[in-house]
Amino acid sequence: MTPSQPRTKRRSLTQWARDFDSRSPLKWDIALPAALLLVAVLSYVFGQWGHWHEDFGPTFALPLAMWLLHVIPLIWRRRYPVAVLAAQAVPVTLAVITGQAISAELAVVIALFNVALRSPIKALLSFGVLIAANIFLTVGPWPEPHANTLIENMVMPWLFVLLFGWLIRSRRAYQLAQRETAADQAVAAERSRIAQEMHDIIGHNLAVITALADGGAYAARSSPERTEEAMHAIGSASREALSELRRVLYVLQDDKEPAELSPQPGLPDVESLVERVRATGLAVGLRYEGELPQMSPGMGLVVYRVVQESLTNVLRHGSPARSAEVTISANAERLAVTITNTGPVPADSSARQQPSVSLSKENESGQGIFGMRRRAEAYGGTLEAGPKATGGWHVTLTLPT
Repeated sequence: MTPSQPRTKRRSLTQWARDFDSRSPLKWDIALPAALLLVAVLSYVFGQWGHWHEDFGPTFALPLAMWLLHVIPLIWRRRYPVAVLAAQAVPVTLAVITGQAISAELAVVIALFNVALRSPIKALLSFGVLIAANIFLTVGPWPEPHANTLIENMVMPWLFVLLFGWLIRSRRAYQLAQRETAADQAVAAERSRIAQEMHDIIGHNLAVITALADGGAYAARSSPERTEEAMHAIGSASREALSELRRVLYVLQDDKEPAELSPQPGLPDVESLVERVRATGLAVGLRYEGELPQMSPGMGLVVYRVVQESLTNVLRHGSPARSAEVTISANAERLAVTITNTGPVPADSSARQQPSVSLSKENESGQGIFGMRRRAEAYGGTLEAGPKATGGWHVTLTLPT
């Protein structure tokens, strides 16, 4: 047997006990007191085995009643731990009055443990004070040997049980806090992902619609026959935006009726994206270099979103005589996507030498260039963005293949 086998067995037994407890808590609540009662009765019977006499029945009735008073309240130990512990005083008092000693310390220990595990801190402090008072009132008048025996056999174990229960309770609270923190982080990450998707979808399509509307207004004066073409393009961009938005928001729906879903856009969809941007009047070139690799849907989405965000920024911030170029190159080790656009030469010479940009207020919220960079890093890639020395802007995405 390997060293790991006993640990695996212990873990499985622990898991079985937890599963049984969660599925049938009432059965477990009853099973433990019943087991304690059975052990106590058998111990008493076997202890009296050589001393049978005619009045054994009446003599046995008193300890049996005291055991029942000890174990029956344990059925409610989880719901009313303080009351169950207080109920243990009844058979203890009865034992002192009658002089009938029974072995029921385990029932008291279980009641103490549940108080430490489930009761408020104030209850724990109260029982600590009661135990201290018990030490002072009970041990004080006794001779030293008897006092030491009482402390060692009763008081110290009680304090240890209270401490042990409190430690387990603290550990459970810590684990619960960890799970809640992990859940909050997962929710925040999903919220950030949805916000990024909505930013990419809405931002791009609104930029396209705005450019088409401006072009349509100009065409209405100079070339009326192109107005209808611009309106159709606006309608197409709007419908696509709504379709993608429904797909993203589907994860937030609580109803069971499935929404009409479409596949996530990827590398093959870059060409249709470029065509849609060209319809706004922006001159966009698209060039492929090398054989494009097979990519996972997630990595293909990164390429699509980076190209989409870059062209959206050109539509938002570019000059009227602007143009853009998208180059996708691949080899055996990496895929590189470069998006450039024309523009004025930076007046500040330091801007020509700075390949990356500082995060703006928008970027700090997880959008824009920072959002693109985060997408790339999630797949082991890099993203650089900044002004070109010859004028304009460049974005370069590199992903491993």
